[in-house]
Parts: sequence; structure tokens; C-alpha cells
Amino acid sequence: MSVVDAFLSTWSRARASFGEGIPQDGAGLDYSARLESLRDEVAAATPGSEWTGAGADGYRDRNARQARTLGTLADLDRRLAVEVDRSAAVVAAGRRDLDAVRQWVIDAAATVPETPAREQMLWPVVSKGAGEVAEIIQRSHSDLAAIASRMRALGVEYEELGRPGP
Repeated sequence: MSVVDAFLSTWSRARASFGEGIPQDGAGLDYSARLESLRDEVAAATPGSEWTGAGADGYRDRNARQARTLGTLADLDRRLAVEVDRSAAVVAAGRRDLDAVRQWVIDAAATVPETPAREQMLWPVVSKGAGEVAEIIQRSHSDLAAIASRMRALGVEYEELGRPGP
């Protein structure tokens, strides 16, 4: 196996870690517009001036709390969709960057003459390419870990909405 073949084997495993197909964006998760519309409908359904007393006050309070909850859900949905979009962007960038490194190594290797010293001459090219692959993987992992952390925090906020209020 040549040093370029070894690099391509490593590159293939790195590239496979980014999956295939178009990364899923957050558009399918964002129901914020519908939730905001519901929030507005609920907020508008307040007791009229002809309804007074404890029942009206209780309805008004619960209605306001429900409207706030719907507004918070809309915000959480929007923020979750942004994080999924960021995740998709990291995957797309990782794939693009890995493809560029592969092409650079192949192009550079094509300029090295077929001599007994070819493999030795290719070591710096392969080493640089492997270093860039490692950097892309590390950067992507770091970016995705930060996104996952923010998504877990959003999960906590979703859970808090499900807890009974006062």
C-alpha cells in the first residue's frame, strides 16, 4: 500500500463519519409561527367587560399563563431549529473541507515523479493532508459538542414548561 493509498483509506473513514446525503436542517422542527399565532389567539381571548369577579380573574390569569407558555414554546422551537441548522452547517463544512484536502493530496501527489524516491517524497504531502484531516475532525467535533450542549439546555427548558405552575 502506498502512502497515498494509506492517506485515502484514513480520509475515507473520516469522510464516512460525516454521513451521506443532504444534512437535515431545522426547518421541519420550527413550529414557532403556528405557536405564535396560537399565542396571539389565546391572548386575545380575554374576559370582556361584562364578565367580572373571581371567575373572570382566574380565567384571565390562566389565559395569560397559557399565552406565555405558547410564546416560550415558539421561542424554544425557533432556537432548536437554529441549532439543528448549525449542526447541518458543521457537517456540510466538514465534508467540503475533507473533500478539498483529498483533492489537494491527489493533485500534489500527481506532481511527484515516478522514481524510487517517490514514496519518501510523498511523506510531507500525506503528513500535511493527514494533519488537516485531523484538524477538520477535531474542529467539527468541538463545534458539534457545543451545539449538543446548547440543545441539551433547550431540552431542560422544554421540560420546565411541562412542570405544573403556580
